[in-house]
Amino acid sequence: MIRLVLSLFTGASSLPWIIGGIVALVVAFGGWLAYHDHQIWNKAMNAFNEKQEALVEEKKQEFEKKTVEINDTAERIRAAIAEQQKKESSTAANIIKNTEGGTGQASSYLKSIVKQLEQNYGEKK
Repeated sequence: MIRLVLSLFTGASSLPWIIGGIVALVVAFGGWLAYHDHQIWNKAMNAFNEKQEALVEEKKQEFEKKTVEINDTAERIRAAIAEQQKKESSTAANIIKNTEGGTGQASSYLKSIVKQLEQNYGEKK
């Protein structure tokens, strides 16, 4: 009975079995090749991702270093500006003191300029 059913499909010849075997081998080889290619692709992607992560970490450290440098520079600039403002305010206080009859160290020209400024813009409070 089974032989009768098989003979209907094969036509009592071994050629369909040979073709079927060859197709099975080709399909198996294609599957193995696809799996192998997928594994190679994964290894390459993992290597690429590791290099990218290393590069990102390097750039992050460089960014943090530059940020610290910028903050240090900004702090030095703030300190220099504060010192300059302190000098300017003490100089302005000396000018005002000298124009109001202090020690007389300011020149008469400077005293006249301060008086003109006070007349034009009002006295400093």
